Amino acid sequence: MLYKERLKENLKNEKDPILQMYLNELLLYWQNVDAVYDNIDEYSEEFIPNFIKEISLYTEQLSINKKFTYSERSKTGFTPDHDIFKPYYIFDILLQILKKYNITDSTRGLSLRKRYFHTGLSLNNDSFISAIKKPYLKYSFSDNYYSLCLELDLQYRLAISKSFTKIKIYVPLIVFYIRNYFTNYDVENIKKLKNDIQALNPNALILCLSEYIEKTYIDCLSPIKNDIYVLRKAYKGTYKHIDLNLFAQIESKIHKFITERSASIEDIVPYGNIDFINNNYSEEK
Repeated sequence: MLYKERLKENLKNEKDPILQMYLNELLLYWQNVDAVYDNIDEYSEEFIPNFIKEISLYTEQLSINKKFTYSERSKTGFTPDHDIFKPYYIFDILLQILKKYNITDSTRGLSLRKRYFHTGLSLNNDSFISAIKKPYLKYSFSDNYYSLCLELDLQYRLAISKSFTKIKIYVPLIVFYIRNYFTNYDVENIKKLKNDIQALNPNALILCLSEYIEKTYIDCLSPIKNDIYVLRKAYKGTYKHIDLNLFAQIESKIHKFITERSASIEDIVPYGNIDFINNNYSEEK
């Protein structure tokens, strides 16, 4: 799991003995999250709700136990931008949802991690002569996002040429825009993300998730209010557990996106229409 990996990496690199002790303590708390794997089948309906509950209990320890937060008085603790406070575990939950569909980072032809994706291809030759002799394509990139991308190996050549030039591109399928809390900066960032996706896959699914929302920016966020999920349904500075119903909505949206398909001629001919797709029609009925 991503969050646990970050804890271990920080423990390995931490020199302060007090902070080392705190990180070891957090790893002990995280064992309750690991225990969900031991006690519940990860493909069962009960797994994800219990997984989320244990993560909520873990983050509650971070919130109520003030020793983990840096104090000017004691000169110890972790600063607000430290990895332990970052929402890596949100991606861990999303990974578990996708795993139910046998989608992982090792699935052939897919990339499931934090990475860039391609936002366009264009000719990169500086003259007419060079273009018709040996054309080169250049591509632009997005920022890094947690995402599920289609990994494509492409090759191209001039029509009369024998040799190919090979390139690899990443086409976004699902992009997760994850933050600790939303502020006014996210309005433009999400708009930019949508524009980037339009280039190669306008049908990609974008899920914008945060733990909290910044209260002072609530009016500024109105343009994207229908695009965002605030997982704790709370303002920054307060604490609530992750809302299970909200994650159920997110899972439903992912399920619909992954399982939705276009009607083919084979669908239409036996039944005369395509209504059966939405009505879960099957030949056994």
